[in-house]
Amino acid sequence: MSARTGHENTTLLVLRGPSGSGKTTVAEAVRSAYGHGLALVQFAVPFEETVARHATRRQAQEFTPEDMRSWYVADDQLGVPGETTIPAGWSLADTLQQLHHHLPVASPSSPPGVERDS
Repeated sequence: MSARTGHENTTLLVLRGPSGSGKTTVAEAVRSAYGHGLALVQFAVPFEETVARHATRRQAQEFTPEDMRSWYVADDQLGVPGETTIPAGWSLADTLQQLHHHLPVASPSSPPGVERDS
């Protein structure tokens, strides 16, 4: 599977990484390049879930939950205007409704990055 980012057909760009890894810098650059015609969403993942997900990765032996606790930040928002947070306990339906509310809708005849009035 291949992914194309920064292209007019890109529909989703996911930034992942621990605190201090550069996510805010990338989000600010994307916002600067594409304006406010995009949604910035942060998923609030509790530490226990982060550890459980890490345990399923090939790299699980590279660092321990104790190592992770030293850099984990519970509310690791990007701090970029317009960002919204999806709480950990939300259902899929709640999450999709929130994303739909915050994602801009482009008209088929609009150029990329131009929102349509709803």
